[in-house]
Amino acid sequence: MKNKILALGLSFTFLFAISPNTYASESANPKQEVNQENQNEEHSYVFNVTNISENQVTLSYAGEIRNDAREITMDDNYNNLVLNQDLFAEDVSLKDEYQIKTTKNIHELNKDNVKKEDLELIQKYEKPVNMPVDQLPENTDTIEVEVGEVFANDPINKAANVFEVGNKDNLYSISFDDLRDENPKVGDKYKIYWDGIIMESYPGQFGEIYRVEKLESKPAENWDTREFELVEIRDTKDGKEAVLKDLKFNKKTYWTYLDKLKDENAQVGDRYLITFNDKGDDDMTQIQKVEKWMKKEDPKSEINYDGLNKVIDEASKIVLGDQTYTKESAEHFQNTFTDAKNLLKKPDASQEEVDEAAKKLRNAIDGLTEEKEQEAQVAPEDKAKSNKSDEKSQNKKENTKAAGVEEPKEDKKSVFGNPSTGITSIAPIAVTAILAGVGYAVSKKNK
Repeated sequence: MKNKILALGLSFTFLFAISPNTYASESANPKQEVNQENQNEEHSYVFNVTNISENQVTLSYAGEIRNDAREITMDDNYNNLVLNQDLFAEDVSLKDEYQIKTTKNIHELNKDNVKKEDLELIQKYEKPVNMPVDQLPENTDTIEVEVGEVFANDPINKAANVFEVGNKDNLYSISFDDLRDENPKVGDKYKIYWDGIIMESYPGQFGEIYRVEKLESKPAENWDTREFELVEIRDTKDGKEAVLKDLKFNKKTYWTYLDKLKDENAQVGDRYLITFNDKGDDDMTQIQKVEKWMKKEDPKSEINYDGLNKVIDEASKIVLGDQTYTKESAEHFQNTFTDAKNLLKKPDASQEEVDEAAKKLRNAIDGLTEEKEQEAQVAPEDKAKSNKSDEKSQNKKENTKAAGVEEPKEDKKSVFGNPSTGITSIAPIAVTAILAGVGYAVSKKNK
């Protein structure tokens, strides 16, 4: 009998020891079956026509239809699909919506593995127009919105972010066509009539829009000061235009008339600090102030601006508004900095003037005196008062500790069954091993 108990205990010990591996082996099979099913799954991908050339049509991925709903998953980072035009109808046009049914993964699609029978026209694009007021459905909802941001660089997908008037947290994205406006501006206001459905996205998207009315509104004035580099000067019928690249915000480009820079010797590569009305588009015609920030080196010129440009760039990174420096040293620095930048605009500056301006600005930077350096020269009696105050504060902390405030105790946990340790619970194995040991001892004693 005792031998049977011993055998039983050893059997349980062996069973608990190998059970995790057994479960792991069993759990692997369903995953393999799922992967096999995914390989044979038919996908319904949705694309929009974004470009039509002589022999090709470019499609932009717009999601996948799953369970009668359109989804765009994070791993479907897919841009464009270019197909031969003979796969489409003769009247194919921009923004038409097509569906491609295939068992291939989205990243495997190309012009060689998409056939004409795989393509299906879902919706022929028609530019939306306003529904007459007397024909609006009974369940029509209305909302007044204001344009907060405009995205006009993409000629196909021009859109704007709008927010509910009086509640900026209610943010929506809407195309120019749905807004019924080819040139919306930041600050423009509209009244939208729609079916009341909001798509689950951020920003939100309206369902079916029946009608949009533009309200009387004054465009917002968003004056901002940023650093730009002149990247192109081009001739137009209205005069010379300057193309400027924003050096800090997404490298976006803006245009303005060259004479608004107030720089007769402007060259590609010059940098400017410009205060302008950022209306959300690429138009920078409303300019309040321009400062030349850095002068491009002219190989034909005998004047070397390297040293001056370098020290001006260093000075531009110094912040004076937080009262870090004394008033006298800050004012001297600011005046010297302004003189150095003005010299960049001078067409007949000499090398001596440039070098002297760089030297003065360098001395002004080095001469900036911090307020804390003056505070360090405190009278002896004031310092003694400060020390006594520190002693009282320290005594107060010690008395608080002596009053019985206990420090938090360390939380001690057993490693058995504690997921944070990464150790699987061994209690079942330990119990069965003890039973086996007891059985073996009893058996030996009886013998």
